[in-house]
Amino acid sequence: MRKYIPFIAMAYLLTSCFRPSDHLAPPSSHSVTQASINEGLPALRFLVSPDDKSITLCTSEKATIWNINLANGARHQLGEEWDCNKLYAWRPKSRQVFFLREMPTGTGVGAILSVDADSSQTEVVVPDHASYFALSPDGQRLAYSLGSPGESQALWIMNLENTRTEQVATGRVGPFTWSIDGERLLYNVSNQQEHAQQPTPRGINHGYLATYSLTSNERRQITPEFKQVGVAVWSPDGQWVTFNATREQGENPEVFLMTSDGSALHPIGTESGT
Repeated sequence: MRKYIPFIAMAYLLTSCFRPSDHLAPPSSHSVTQASINEGLPALRFLVSPDDKSITLCTSEKATIWNINLANGARHQLGEEWDCNKLYAWRPKSRQVFFLREMPTGTGVGAILSVDADSSQTEVVVPDHASYFALSPDGQRLAYSLGSPGESQALWIMNLENTRTEQVATGRVGPFTWSIDGERLLYNVSNQQEHAQQPTPRGINHGYLATYSLTSNERRQITPEFKQVGVAVWSPDGQWVTFNATREQGENPEVFLMTSDGSALHPIGTESGT
């Protein structure tokens, strides 16, 4: 039984955080059929708008974003070719789509832009050198990292209502994610300096997890340093965090569980299930 514990714990937290809600399925009153939604548009992935009125498709050819009205099937392109090649997301509680436009394509960095899904009007939010972003659950803030591959990165937060920015961390900052209440940011930090591997969406090498509180402006390292630490996941109530990490070279990654302040850190199993 013990070997199933890590999978049960991870499954609970992952499905709780990303449990499909009613808005993921188009209401039965919509006239668009499943067959006609993306007819002629080979879709790589799609996202449902916060108000359930449309979906955006990222095409598998030239990574182009298309908006499709679920009521009548009307469709139009948003932005330019390759705009969803890296990352794109709906801004919560809005009709705006945010995306990372690589400049030039393939570099992994570029500008963060927003586009109105109805008017197609595009606005530059972060002009250059952005490599990743995450929108807060209430849609009021944008967390983003700046820095080219092979260089140090800086983690910033922008208030989207007044465009004020605040630098949260510097160095080799890896993936980051908002707490459910949008009051804390959880991020990976690497201590590896020379010839370090660039942080990826999977995690970082020679690093640890840290948090930033918007209410207290406090930055805290909440785990010891690991040989490799993966992306962390918040529990639905924001009280717990789970992640996988490797303590020593050659060891199997372990699954860890801890409270959101880093206390009660303990392994609950390994990825191999033992």
